[in-house]
Amino acid sequence: MFILKICIYKFKLNNNTYIKKKFALQDSTKEYEAIIKVLQNAYRKGGTKCLTKELNSQMGEWKKTIIRVAVIGVSGSGKSSFINAMRGIKDPKHKDFAAVGVNECTSEVTEYPHPTHKNLILCDLPGVGTPRFPQDKYLKAVKIDTYDFFIVITHIRFYENDAWLASEISERKKHVYFVRAKVDQDVRQSLEHHGIPADETKKTLREYMQKNVLDCTKKETTVFLVNNYNTREYDFGRLTQTISEDLPLITKKAFILSLSTITSEVLKLKKDMLEKRIFVVAKGSAIAGTELISKLRIKVNHEILQEEVAFYKTQFGIDEHTLKTVCSFLDIHLDELLTSKDGLYTMFSSSIMALINFVFGQLVLRFFGGIAAEPFCRRSLRHILNITYNDALYVNNKLYEKVQNIC
Repeated sequence: MFILKICIYKFKLNNNTYIKKKFALQDSTKEYEAIIKVLQNAYRKGGTKCLTKELNSQMGEWKKTIIRVAVIGVSGSGKSSFINAMRGIKDPKHKDFAAVGVNECTSEVTEYPHPTHKNLILCDLPGVGTPRFPQDKYLKAVKIDTYDFFIVITHIRFYENDAWLASEISERKKHVYFVRAKVDQDVRQSLEHHGIPADETKKTLREYMQKNVLDCTKKETTVFLVNNYNTREYDFGRLTQTISEDLPLITKKAFILSLSTITSEVLKLKKDMLEKRIFVVAKGSAIAGTELISKLRIKVNHEILQEEVAFYKTQFGIDEHTLKTVCSFLDIHLDELLTSKDGLYTMFSSSIMALINFVFGQLVLRFFGGIAAEPFCRRSLRHILNITYNDALYVNNKLYEKVQNIC
């Protein structure tokens, strides 16, 4: 009886989360079932060539979803470094680097597209109440209705103008997030000048900022503490996770797959999103192998699966080009980053393709055809996804250690 009561309690406690996930899964399943029908029609019309082209098109559909993010704050608040962090740009020499420094004053709305995923655009907006952007003209001047969500950022405190803007945004049924930047500077100064431990400074700052926002907006609102130069610290990952949870399904997918800010939270979001693609990729691979002769069937499946595996590595930031760029910025050798007990499995594409060769070429495709291969395809892609995800976590931890040593 006692055990039964505990089970009932746990069920009630998690019921809302379960229902939310269930409906999200149902929406996602309906979307992918519709894609399968499109793929089947493409195969009937033009065979394998038409199918693979349509599969690539459907899997890249998220790139067409434009996401405009408004980043609002006064000069010197940390907007530019935040915009760089959100786009994964660390090198000041990068052609898309947003200039930082207290002398940089935002006099107009400036757009900063993601260097790779141009559909994600971060817009640097001036703060409310400056001579050029007074409150009564602000909304029209910045074209307030053209953004998907808003981030109000400060390095000191929030003011009444920020609260007014948040109210205007809420009336438009859009989300606004309050961010306190340069937390690392406060922590360092408190420790060096007053001997106050980092955790104590962070706790005091969080309580102060929560009270500050409550006094301004007259309602409970979460404030995210960030270090724009080390996104692993504080709330950067939690911020991106919260944003993704608030977005509609189509926009959410585009936002997650466009992110270059690699934190443990973002990696998990990407893994969950990539896992949903497996159903479609496996189905497309099965359709492609239905009526093909053995050697051609294996070749087509290899191409489909190899592209998906390459996409995993790029999404997790562990493709060779990204790793070399990061290592160059941190002034370390790639071998130094990859040194581990077992080594990085995903750095060696031959190892991955050997696994695909074994499962598809030797065991399934050659003897049973595409439809029978579908469950094996799903299993193998999940296995490879888990490998790349774990490798990404490892690399992320190594990079964090390097950044900590540099700082």
